[in-house]
Amino acid sequence: MLRHLMRTGLCAALAISCVLVLTEGVQAQQQQQRQQAPKPPAKPAAQPAAQPAAAPAPTGPLPSPIIAVVDVDRIRENSTAAKSVREQLEKQRSTFQDEISKQENDLRNAEQDLNKQRSVLSPEAFNQRRQQFEQRVAEVQRTVQARRRQLEGAMQSSMTQVNTAVVQSVQDIATARGATLVLPKSQIILVDKSMEVTDEVLTLVNRKLPTVKVTLPPLTQ
Repeated sequence: MLRHLMRTGLCAALAISCVLVLTEGVQAQQQQQRQQAPKPPAKPAAQPAAQPAAAPAPTGPLPSPIIAVVDVDRIRENSTAAKSVREQLEKQRSTFQDEISKQENDLRNAEQDLNKQRSVLSPEAFNQRRQQFEQRVAEVQRTVQARRRQLEGAMQSSMTQVNTAVVQSVQDIATARGATLVLPKSQIILVDKSMEVTDEVLTLVNRKLPTVKVTLPPLTQ
């Protein structure tokens, strides 16, 4: 309707007058609101940056260390517990190897039989037999990987017990000898023999943990 009225000059003039009146009214209202609006509070003065906390005063010089040296690799190699772990895992590995060897031998015989029957089987029948053979090969390969994971898991869990006994024994010997710092021999180029306590730690490890029973984790393929 407004577009229809704006077609005449009179209506156009009236519309412009209305717009001017409305504009002036809005401007007057906005001016009054600005005058009545509260002034924003003054910004507070900037506070000085907080000073960092002072470092604690030194209480005195550090004590001189009493150093002991341990050949951890030799303990892991020669402790009776570590030897028992290796013996048990070697027996289990030999059992697994016999099992896998038998399966591999069966696969070789099956492949030879399949090649002999190739001339008498139809292409469809031969391809089906070939697929079945390949599935057996894949199963044996999965079994080999699963057995390897079993041995690795058993080794890790068993040697964890040995390592725990080594750490506890090192702590006990360090306390008994008054050592305040124990270093591994593998990280040292030269050391006086009087600082080494490997034999003492090895004896204590054998006493604490004479053997470890190796437990295989579940077989998962």
